[in-house]
Amino acid sequence: MFPVELFQFCPRCGERREAQTPVQPFHCHRCSLHYYFNPALAVAAVLLGPDERALFIRRAVDPAKGMLAVPGGFVDIGETAEEAT
Repeated sequence: MFPVELFQFCPRCGERREAQTPVQPFHCHRCSLHYYFNPALAVAAVLLGPDERALFIRRAVDPAKGMLAVPGGFVDIGETAEEAT
């Protein structure tokens, strides 16, 4: 069982959860809440070009909006690290 399946109501507005496919993330159609059930596992990549320059991204959202970071993200429940994007 996925943790999102335990949510019968939106934690923000109380709207009854609609049947969702896929079940990750939880999305409330009434108040637009997106809630991710993330394990603490994350992936990142250090990409070097032939000239040994590294690729960085500029964060678009908080925390640290506007700062440089290495490409990466969370691994979702049921996903392998290799599948994470």
